Amino acid sequence: MFSRSGNPKNGQANKLLSLLASRKFWLAVTAILVPVLNRKLDLGLDPIEVGSALAVIAAVIIGIAWEDAARNSKTGPSVPPSSELQADSRPDAGDQLARARRSRGDLVLRIPARRGRVD
Repeated sequence: MFSRSGNPKNGQANKLLSLLASRKFWLAVTAILVPVLNRKLDLGLDPIEVGSALAVIAAVIIGIAWEDAARNSKTGPSVPPSSELQADSRPDAGDQLARARRSRGDLVLRIPARRGRVD
């Protein structure tokens, strides 16, 4: 009666399989298990070590999410075009580049160039 694509259970199975294949899911499971197993099995980890492990796991999850968002974004990651990165001999070129990046909302860190002779 239902075609393969019309079967509602098929969509749920695909979601479950994609969840089980997800790196973020298994990292979240690990983040839940670390403190629980430390307490139940008396692994001897102090709270600072458990917190450090959880911080690393959270950082990896955020990094994977950022990577996924960049991959699925229509515009791609916020990277300036190569034409903006080319060196320019004009004295105000750095200011123009900084203004262009600020207009797009990029974080701009300005490091003054050394002038004169470097020994």
